[in-house]
Amino acid sequence: MTYQKQAGYVGLGEVVTSAVPVSEFTVGDQPILSLKLQAPDFGQNLDDQDLCEFVVGVQWQRTYPLSEAKTFQGVFANQNVVVSFVILLLFGFWPNPFPFQLQL
Repeated sequence: MTYQKQAGYVGLGEVVTSAVPVSEFTVGDQPILSLKLQAPDFGQNLDDQDLCEFVVGVQWQRTYPLSEAKTFQGVFANQNVVVSFVILLLFGFWPNPFPFQLQL
């Protein structure tokens, strides 16, 4: 799951590629650093594998606009998000396989 600080959960995806230095990552056939990015410092330290950014490919299953981010009181979230199956069900990121409705 992807968590946007001060907004909530905005996506559920599966990592589908191994991590590579940002200089080697492509989106389709385009190097990611040739695209218009909102992270201006993303390409720093390209010559140092200990300091450069690494990127993984993600197959997004479900995403929400930032204005519709999912959150609720009592849930702790940080940059290293680990989400339970129940949270996935509650927010509709995953279809409910149970014969009852889950509620907070």
